[in-house]
Amino acid sequence: MDKNEDVKNRIIKVTTELIEKYNGNTKSITARMIAEKADIGLRLINYHFGSKETLINECVQCIIGKVVTEFQMTGNYETDKERLTVCATYVFDFLLSFRNLPYFYFRRFTKLYRELQFCSYTTRIFTFLRK
Repeated sequence: MDKNEDVKNRIIKVTTELIEKYNGNTKSITARMIAEKADIGLRLINYHFGSKETLINECVQCIIGKVVTEFQMTGNYETDKERLTVCATYVFDFLLSFRNLPYFYFRRFTKLYRELQFCSYTTRIFTFLRK
């Protein structure tokens, strides 16, 4: 791995850790915090990502992608209600742990959303989350 990729990966790792530390409250995370924790110059964030917002967006996509890939609906469920309960619990646990993230990040949660679409409760669940 070249030096630029190492720096870029370190910035992503540090930013992801800060997003998790602040429970998704990205407004509390400054570029200066990221630079200090990653032990880099402030301008390297803009060099690699263009802006702090682009960096945070990429990190949130990584977090959501990790959650989606880790989620498996492999169990055998007796009823749709049981299946929905397992899936909804997983989704809600994730959403509550990152409750301060803006809602538009969760549009990327389409795989889990599709898993929930089999049930009429889905619309009510996601409507509730938007409030």
